[in-house]
Amino acid sequence: METRDICKFHELCGGCLYQGVDYENQLAQKDKEIRRMLAKHKINEGIYQGMVPAFSCYGYRNKMEYTFGDFEIGGELELGMHRKRSFMSVLSTDECQIVPDQFNQVLRTTLDFCREKGYSYFHRKKHAGLLRNLVVRCGVRTNELLINIVTTTEEGFDEEGYKDMLLSQDWGEMTIVGIIRTFNDSVADAVIDEGTKILYGRDYYNEKILGLKFKVKAFAFFQTNIPAVERLYSDALEMIPNIDNKTVYDLYCGTGTISQLMASRAREVYGVEIVEDAVIAARANTELNGITNCHYICGDVKEKLSELTEKPDVIVVDPPRVGMHDQVVIDLCKYAIPEFLYISCNPNTLCMNLEKFRENGYEATYLKVYDNFPMTKHAECICRLKRLPQYDELIAKVDSLLAGKRPIIAVCGNASAGLAAFLKNHYDCNLYNWAGPYLSNSSVWGQSSDLENDILIPTKRGKTVRYPVYSSIGTFRKYKIKDPTQLTVVEGEGFMDESLLKYYDCIIDANDDRFEIR
Repeated sequence: METRDICKFHELCGGCLYQGVDYENQLAQKDKEIRRMLAKHKINEGIYQGMVPAFSCYGYRNKMEYTFGDFEIGGELELGMHRKRSFMSVLSTDECQIVPDQFNQVLRTTLDFCREKGYSYFHRKKHAGLLRNLVVRCGVRTNELLINIVTTTEEGFDEEGYKDMLLSQDWGEMTIVGIIRTFNDSVADAVIDEGTKILYGRDYYNEKILGLKFKVKAFAFFQTNIPAVERLYSDALEMIPNIDNKTVYDLYCGTGTISQLMASRAREVYGVEIVEDAVIAARANTELNGITNCHYICGDVKEKLSELTEKPDVIVVDPPRVGMHDQVVIDLCKYAIPEFLYISCNPNTLCMNLEKFRENGYEATYLKVYDNFPMTKHAECICRLKRLPQYDELIAKVDSLLAGKRPIIAVCGNASAGLAAFLKNHYDCNLYNWAGPYLSNSSVWGQSSDLENDILIPTKRGKTVRYPVYSSIGTFRKYKIKDPTQLTVVEGEGFMDESLLKYYDCIIDANDDRFEIR
């Protein structure tokens, strides 16, 4: 692998963590951190396939977001990265090693232009000034360059002069296809699109991944290391279970890359993405590639899952760094499909989600980590999850006991929540909860809608609460129980009173990974 002298900004720049660290040592440190996370979250280290090294440590990023500011109070205008451990100080990084040379050239020529014009930068405390950010993107397979200068609406920026300056430069093998200006008057320290003006060309660039074409809009999420992501996606597609003529969910789908790669085999693919710009791009890219069986919904996965009426056979998730909300994990497990594929850009939140998956009946069986962002602390992962074999064995046992009936099943124990949801979906039956061996106003989790089959139980405080007749409350045993009339899974953390067994087809004690059927 190519090696270079240490970056001259390494002592000050907050961008690269591992500058000056031998690459083998970088891999070893990341590998150690992965193993630490697995141990912390009690995930079997045997599933870990190791760290896949980067193709190159240099020039791999296809997007960079720079900030205008100063290095010290009252200093000259700077453009680049924030100084280590400093919110206000900015360092001009025009010799960055992890971006193409053309990015450094855009930074330097833009900074020279703005210094010559005497422009002010937007002060993060005073909330005044003109210049905010510079965002540079390129197509690695197309050599197209897109430049976006972000300013406030303050008057005085020479748009024509900036455009002409950039177009007069020699960009080597790359060609400028778009120069745009984005307006942002927000007080937030972020690139926010409050209006975009095209100064030259267009507001997108073209890219190719594994034979597919993509139009990448100025604000759409797209993978930042194209050769690395082609390898990752190729490996991911090999791990996805047979999807021929099946329905696939691609959640957190971005611009629809994985969706479209799966569409050639799947019957239908449904993508969900919260960023509107990315969804617009996904739809345009699907049309560009002549794909007719990809459908996209814009919105939060947690809220939009209910709009997907066709049950999935396969689910692929690729969430942002914050990972998935616990409720999303729970909702996904209710589909009771055999496997999930989880693509992650944050091993830490992946491990947190894996804990929640295990609570709901799924465990990780394969994990491979890719060093797609060398010099930095970040890595990407592919993880395959399978339904716990105990669940399949349980279904076979319950079926044999029930002899084909639609069951009324009681589930208790500390692992009951995931098991109850799983059974509810498998048997298409209703789900109620009981509060455990002690009843109080605060501990009633679920209530029956069938009032005739409810019972009124006095609490310790002398109040009365309505409670489903199927419940087992250890403290209160002297009440008349009517025979249940609904097909139901009853679930709770407490114990099940043996005297109630006659009211159920089956009682399952679920503790950790051990199921006992009574």
